[in-house]
Amino acid sequence: MVNSIIQANYGDGKTNIVKYLKLYFELHSELRVEMLYCRANPDQTDLCLFLLQHLQFALLEKIEGEIIRLKATDNYDYTVLVSDFDDDFAAIKEYTAKLFDTSTDTETLRELLYMGTGRLYSKGVFSKYGLQQLTDFNRREVLVLFLNILASAGIYVLFAIDELEKIRDKSPKRMAHFFTSYRELIDLFSKIRGHYLISCITKGVEINLLSPPFYSRVEPDIVVLQPLTSKEGITELVKLIAELNE
Repeated sequence: MVNSIIQANYGDGKTNIVKYLKLYFELHSELRVEMLYCRANPDQTDLCLFLLQHLQFALLEKIEGEIIRLKATDNYDYTVLVSDFDDDFAAIKEYTAKLFDTSTDTETLRELLYMGTGRLYSKGVFSKYGLQQLTDFNRREVLVLFLNILASAGIYVLFAIDELEKIRDKSPKRMAHFFTSYRELIDLFSKIRGHYLISCITKGVEINLLSPPFYSRVEPDIVVLQPLTSKEGITELVKLIAELNE
């Protein structure tokens, strides 16, 4: 998985970039890229939970369909989706086994997926299936699992999160917490087979001060947009618009 952070002043085109990308992938469905555009939620500062919620809204049926397809494949080894249950992935071993159990019917599978996204979270619903209750921390590995399931179907997700500065506007501590969860996800990128995360934020948010560990990981991924002021730049823009409009 890869990451980009688009940083610019208000009105300099951050939202335009991601909206045009969304339009592009809508026009080119053959690429099988699912672009999920959303604005940052100041009340949800755990990035992994935030992305799981949007996968649930937009792609749960495709995740479910791919699990059913994989279960019908002879001797399919689902451990490849979860790093052979190394390290923290061990915490979701029983949950993953239940997902891929051939005796799990469609209704149960849907309920299990909701337990993974956090829509169902009570201890009782996990006890119903003899499973250890998943914590919010475990859902980082669940996110990896779901994204790898989509990748096995040849479906790739481009997450675009706009207006991250809204979190900072509510509280710098919330922004720092969000960056911590962002860093934890980046540390799992090598386990994820494809997919892309783009986030947009204003220049006024000093990432390096709010979270130095996060900044050290994302500094190469930051793309700073400058206002278009040169004659050459404006000329190029006019040419591109002319080509676009034939």
